[in-house]
Amino acid sequence: PYFMAYDVVVVVSLLLYLGLKCLHLHSQGAPEWLLWMSCFNVKTVWALLGFPFMVFAFPVVGDSLHRAKPTAYDQAGLLVPALSGSDMKQRIALEEEEAAEAQVAQALTDETSGLTGAALRIQKIRRGNEARKRTGARFMRHLVVQTPVGFFISANEIEKWFN
Repeated sequence: PYFMAYDVVVVVSLLLYLGLKCLHLHSQGAPEWLLWMSCFNVKTVWALLGFPFMVFAFPVVGDSLHRAKPTAYDQAGLLVPALSGSDMKQRIALEEEEAAEAQVAQALTDETSGLTGAALRIQKIRRGNEARKRTGARFMRHLVVQTPVGFFISANEIEKWFN
């Protein structure tokens, strides 16, 4: 409460000063940049007068003054107490165990989980790699034909490079 009262007094006094300064500058016919310079100076003074709030940055003193608990957001977007480092490690280990158990259960129910399944997975990977290579070759073929190399070498010769 004392810090809030201090901050209110500082803000009100700075706003009063700025208002009086604006009236004074306007009555004197001063250029507009002086007004903006005064606003900047008020902002700087406000930052300097916020120095007493540095006491909250000290670990023991700040925690005893505000008694705030660290919070975080969960996956649903709800505000929850933050987990400590050891709690995070336990949670990660638990999630890894659950994922491994789910993978084992899936492998047991999957009829292609034996050697046949492994061979099929290898074939899928190879087919995917070959398809990606062909796509890349088509793209490179297009680039070569569009560059000055394509002017001197026939398209049939370029096709032989990629086959």
